[in-house]
Amino acid sequence: RGVDLDKIEPIEDVTFLRGDMTAPDTVSRVLQATEGVADIVISDMSPNISGASATDHARSIHLCEMALEFAGKVLVRDGVFVCKVFEGDMFPEFLVTLRKSFRDIKISNPPASRLASSEVYVVAQGFKGPGKYPPLPKPRAWHEWDPLPPSRRPQQDAAE
Repeated sequence: RGVDLDKIEPIEDVTFLRGDMTAPDTVSRVLQATEGVADIVISDMSPNISGASATDHARSIHLCEMALEFAGKVLVRDGVFVCKVFEGDMFPEFLVTLRKSFRDIKISNPPASRLASSEVYVVAQGFKGPGKYPPLPKPRAWHEWDPLPPSRRPQQDAAE
């Protein structure tokens, strides 16, 4: 599923909603369309560029914080959050916020970005929040020569 301010050409098996993710009614429609559950949330939102880098950066951080708030509502345990953001003085604090909710954070400069651009993508993996589902149990080792599959073994074998 995807959301954009602009009309998107249809793609088979993809649901697009036209709207503004900063508007509560759009967020409600997306929650309904996703049934409140997502494995990954990707935000490519960008502010209207003013030309004042500090203002553009602050607006970019605000959009990422809104996307993160939405992600916190729908992500499954170990889910992924990706957002486009302009680097600046508020960026380190945003990363601190992300590290509270995700196990692994990576920053990527996309090749399509201009060399002088402060635009980066942040990839946050391993959502630690409550998630929509409990974490999967660690699978027990099983070999085809074992007499019973792990699910049928007595509990004392769980450490194997």
